[in-house]
Amino acid sequence: MVGIIGCGNMGRALLGGLLSNYRKERVLVYDKDRSKLSKLKKDSLLRKAKNLEEVVNKSSTIIIAVKPQDIREVLEGIRGFYRNQLIISIAAGITTSFIEKAIGKKTRVIRVMPNLPAKVKRSVTGLSKGRYASLADLKKAKRIFKSIGSCLVLKEKYINPLTAISGSGPGYIFYFLYCLEDSALSLGFSKEEAHFLVFNTFKGAGELISEKDDFLELVEKVASRRGTTEKALLYFKKKNFKRIVKEAIEKANKRAEELSKRITT
Repeated sequence: MVGIIGCGNMGRALLGGLLSNYRKERVLVYDKDRSKLSKLKKDSLLRKAKNLEEVVNKSSTIIIAVKPQDIREVLEGIRGFYRNQLIISIAAGITTSFIEKAIGKKTRVIRVMPNLPAKVKRSVTGLSKGRYASLADLKKAKRIFKSIGSCLVLKEKYINPLTAISGSGPGYIFYFLYCLEDSALSLGFSKEEAHFLVFNTFKGAGELISEKDDFLELVEKVASRRGTTEKALLYFKKKNFKRIVKEAIEKANKRAEELSKRITT
């Protein structure tokens, strides 16, 4: 049995992925906010737990999908019933060592960081193994998260930087699209026309990319010499757009470290 604690956006996305690989009666979900459970599709085979005790007692793998500020309460609820189950945590900034100490008993922990495209099974998920988790545990966690996208196994020190890149990445992309749409409006397009142009341009560019492509080479394919694209790109370079992006990522990474220290100390 796989138990999911937390039915927010990511918890529901995980549930969708799990149900494509597991029988519904092998998945147990719980959230202290009962209204979130009621929003799940009504299905007699989908099991909903009454409390944390039921999740722990009936699950061999427990996925903690709560906000970081709620992690202490969840771990305290798990501690008294823990029987060497595999714990998988997606709580941002929460280290495997913090969970191991909070539960005790040489807890088997895998820390993961998915992102919002999990909703459409296109997540990028980073995974890191705790001190007491085995390679088999890591393999199991990877199999679970492959149900919602692609996975990358990393040393835990890279999970916060990964959060700044792929965890927050969709937000950066959405903001750039917003700026592009706003520019289209300033050129006289209607809101509907601007949105159509930006959405379909982004969708087409995304489908054009393969995993092995060099991004700069793709830029060069679009930017013909002395053309319109080159003119805009030269302005980006003049304003040091690359440095702005790097500095923004550094700030996101620093914030991830700050949040981690605030919660776990």
